[in-house]
Formats: sequence, C-alpha cells, structure tokens
Amino acid sequence: MKIDFDSEVDAAYLQLDDAKIIESEEVVPGVIFDFNEHGGVVGVEILGMKKKDPRHLLSLKIPFHNPDERKAFESFLMEHALA
Repeated sequence: MKIDFDSEVDAAYLQLDDAKIIESEEVVPGVIFDFNEHGGVVGVEILGMKKKDPRHLLSLKIPFHNPDERKAFESFLMEHALA
C-alpha cells in the first residue's frame, strides 16, 4: 500500500494495488473508491482530509491486505485528519 497526501489540495490517495482502474465511485461525500476490472478496490481518494473525522474514515470498508496496512492508515489519519 502506498499513501500520498497533497496538502495544497487537502487530498489523500491510498493505492492498494497496481491494477488498472476501470471505474470510480464516490461511496460517501469526498471519498472515492477506484475499482479494477473484477470489481476489487485498488485505490481510495479522500478529498478534504482535514475536515474528515478519522473515526468515520476508519469505519469505511477499505479492503486492506493485512493488519499492517490498516495500522499505517490509522497513523496517517492521526497525522493528517483534523490537523
């Protein structure tokens, strides 16, 4: 997993997989899931990071590959959300 944060536009992107993005869907306001050809989530874009409640973002059903990815996301949220 790779996490990028652009402070100028207050947006983050979690790249979960290198697969080609076929479709994107805004699952909740400001949170967009990118899907591969099999319907799997390959990326998550979060707009307005500093306005998001980290607990809400953690409640999203992001398909992390292992517990370490979730921990990395939690640490990222504590550093950037509501900062």
